[in-house]
Amino acid sequence: AGQGGEVGGGENEDACGARAVVRALLLRRERALAAVQEMARAMGVDTGGDYAHSSAAAELLRARYIRPRWRQVCAASSDPAQQRALCARLLPFLASHADGDRKCGGNLAMAYASVVEATYAKLEQTRMLEVLRRERERAVYVAERLAVVVGMTAAHAARRGAELLALRAETVVVDDATLLLEPDAVLALAHA
Repeated sequence: AGQGGEVGGGENEDACGARAVVRALLLRRERALAAVQEMARAMGVDTGGDYAHSSAAAELLRARYIRPRWRQVCAASSDPAQQRALCARLLPFLASHADGDRKCGGNLAMAYASVVEATYAKLEQTRMLEVLRRERERAVYVAERLAVVVGMTAAHAARRGAELLALRAETVVVDDATLLLEPDAVLALAHA
């Protein structure tokens, strides 16, 4: 990731650097965990447990309460009114979302996907940030695993060839062609 959040450890930080992405992901995680805690509260199962503590705690809520209750709703009568009544009792946050969200149009399965699955997908994307505590480790993780486009100078590509190979980015933009020394060009191309 360019000068701001570069894998090599640049100190200048730009708005698009890996550290800015880490901050955005941590905010996304915080919001998803708050949504999980709200689900627990709505179901009346938040006593004694803080499901907003971590992704693992949130997953416990899904395994113990949300999935079994969702299976009950799905296995209930084929009558939509009865399913809706059962859902309102077992998963009240879901029934209210199905009614209130125009995209769902009252469809419980669509509400489940947009509320539960979307929330847990955000937590899955940010789970590794819970394990990695240091800012630099998180920035490297984001650059290596989540970046779609990475930009760097040719000299940086030559010096950090092993790190460049570890990137999963779809596109790597290398600049500085006018300032490029021949040995740097050969080293950068060797890692391409």
